[in-house]
Amino acid sequence: MDTGARFCADASSHPRIRRKSILKNSSRREPFISSRPKKIDPLVANKITFVDYKDVNFLRKFISESGKILPARITGCGRTSQRMIAKAIKRARAIGLLPFTESVH
Repeated sequence: MDTGARFCADASSHPRIRRKSILKNSSRREPFISSRPKKIDPLVANKITFVDYKDVNFLRKFISESGKILPARITGCGRTSQRMIAKAIKRARAIGLLPFTESVH
């Protein structure tokens, strides 16, 4: 090759061009339909507007066996509900109503 000449690849072999053409064609695909039903937010379903940190039995539903706060994708909570539950659990832990970790026996 000459020092001044540049290598010009075919347009179809360039990765950026291929990705763009794939993205343009992807809008014509059928939308993805999930096989599992959408979870309903338990706070909205029961019309709960405030989560009380003293309601330990209710808060235990949102804690795993190891003592971790369950994620929203498992509990079905929305963003605001998940934040309220997490704050209530953390307050209950700080006061001593809930343990930070569960004993493993």
